[in-house]
This record gives sequence, C-alpha cells and structure tokens, in this order.
Amino acid sequence: MLLSREELQKMSPLEAEYVYAYIYELYHKKVTEKTTNYENLNACVNCCPRCGSTHVIKWGFNHGKKILKQRYLCKCCKKTFVPAAGTIFGYSNTSYHEWIDFIACEINGLTLNEEVISISKSKTTCFNMRHKLYDALSDIQEEVVLSGEIELDPTYEKINLKGTKPENMPRISKVRGKSQKSSMHSEKNLRGISHHKVCLISAIDSKDHILFKIAGLGPEDKLKLDPYKSYFKPGSTLICDGKPCLRQFANENEMTAEVIPSTGFKSATGKTLADINQLHQRLSILNKKKHGVSTRHLPGYLNWLVFCKQLKYRIDGKRRKIESYLQAMKKQITVTTKNVCKVSMPIDLKQAYEE
Repeated sequence: MLLSREELQKMSPLEAEYVYAYIYELYHKKVTEKTTNYENLNACVNCCPRCGSTHVIKWGFNHGKKILKQRYLCKCCKKTFVPAAGTIFGYSNTSYHEWIDFIACEINGLTLNEEVISISKSKTTCFNMRHKLYDALSDIQEEVVLSGEIELDPTYEKINLKGTKPENMPRISKVRGKSQKSSMHSEKNLRGISHHKVCLISAIDSKDHILFKIAGLGPEDKLKLDPYKSYFKPGSTLICDGKPCLRQFANENEMTAEVIPSTGFKSATGKTLADINQLHQRLSILNKKKHGVSTRHLPGYLNWLVFCKQLKYRIDGKRRKIESYLQAMKKQITVTTKNVCKVSMPIDLKQAYEE
C-alpha cells in the first residue's frame, strides 16, 4: 500500500511518528554491506541519459563480475545503456557505503589526504570522486532568484594554475621561497585588483538563496553584473557598498540600493553585509585548507560551498550525507575520470597574461 502526500498530511503527529519509525527500521534492514549504487539507480530509470526520452524498455543484461546488470534500450535514439551511465557512478567500483562516507568527509571539509585514510581509496580516486560529485550539483544555482533584502558584494581570487603541466603554462612558473631568486622568475603580481585577479559575483538574500559565480577578470563593473540580472527580482532592496556600478545595476533593474558608507559597516537603517562576508570567509578557509584551489575547478568548489550552506539551514545534521547522495545520484554529469583534469578554464588566460 502506497501512502500519498495527502494521506500523510492528514495523519496525526503520533501516526506520522509510527510511519517514520517503521521506515527507519526498514531502511536499516535494507542497507547492508552488499548494497550497491547500481541497485539504487536501477529502481529509478525513467529516461535515456543521451537524449532524455522517456520511451525506454529493458534490453537484456550486462554480465559483470559480481552482479547481472540490467540494460535498457531507448526507442528514440536506439542506444542501449545501464542505469549508471552518465552519473557519478559510471565506470566506478566505489560502493554505496564508500560514497556515503566520502560525502560525509566532503561535508566536514576534509582534505584529500584525510579522505584517503577515511575511505581507504587512492588520492587520485578521491580527487575524481570529489569533482564528479561537484559536477552533479552544478545546477544548484541555475534557477535561483534572489528577492527581498539582498546582500551583494563581489570578492576576488588570484588566478591559480595548480595542476597545469609546465609546457601548458601561459606564464613562467613562479618559484616559491625567499632564498630562490632568479632573473627567469622576476615576474611580479600586479598590485591591487587587476586582470590577474578573478572577480566572483556573490549575493545572498534573507531566504538563503545564494549566487556565487565567476564573472571575469579585474574589478567589478556593469558588464560583469549585467549577465546576472535575471537572478535578481525587481522591487528588491540591494544592500551594497558605494561603488557606482552597483548602484547603477540596482537602478536599472528596478531595485532600491541601500548603500553602506566606506567609513562604516552599517547602512543608515542598520543593514550590514554580515551574511555575505561569512560566505567569503568560508571560501578563504577552504582555500587555506586545500592549499589553494585551481581556477579550473573553482566553479565546482563555489557550487559545493553554496550547497553546504543551504544544507546546513534546511536539513537535519543526521540526514545531510543521505540528502547529498540523493541530490547527486540521478544527475547527469559531464566530468568523467578521464577528463576531470581537462576541464576548460572559466576565464580567458590570454587576456590575463597579455603583457
């Protein structure tokens, strides 16, 4: 017997508690050491991962080493597939429990070395799992609309070419350490906010809707803000500093700008940028803990920060790793183990190092 949403809503608190207790007990009986990601995905095949068609039928089995895997045929594109195709579990032997433990490590902000110890996988496997997980959550900011009181304050990150091979470097590699000086490495970073910095548009409203994306190189201006105007609801109040481009952006998009003067931390009505500064601080802590985040993978880390912040306020701590797994398991991803290190740069390196 299936219970509909309407029937559940009609239940008394005591009746709902009995249902919850039964489901909780059933879950712990179902989830064993033999539970697989394939088993979870096989129960929810509803469309083709290539063309999105819902006209799919069962089409024999894949004879794997441990388990017979059901194949499906798409009646539209005539392609066959298994449930794991195009998901974070594709071409992966990582078990359900290992993925759950890995997600818990990511939520707690562990480094790759710490994750290697926690789930007993190689550093390369953990790195690939991290970016497949982040890619599965890449659409978390796509449909967000900020409204009400919105804090807007762009921040900046240095261009980080971590992981780039020497022959592919757009500039001379920098030598770290005070004692290592050479005329070959005399290049200096430009001071202040220059085109050697990545501009991040960051905004948050009172309902914890968040926008945290790469806008381009150099200081914020109207050209960097305009592509994101659809994320802001007209009639909202924009809390920002006194930069002219921010006030112009508010006026052109039918918003009221509440400016915080450069000499203080509060607007005339007592509004601050405390929430957005907290988000910036989390990015700073992440950078320090990871010893720098590659600009190539920065969008993924920003999506993960947004996801974790929203998870903290909306989901009970005991269910966060399960909720993260459910959010990621069905999503089609573009990052695979083979191309995780070949993700395209979100900025133009020629513009950054034109001099």
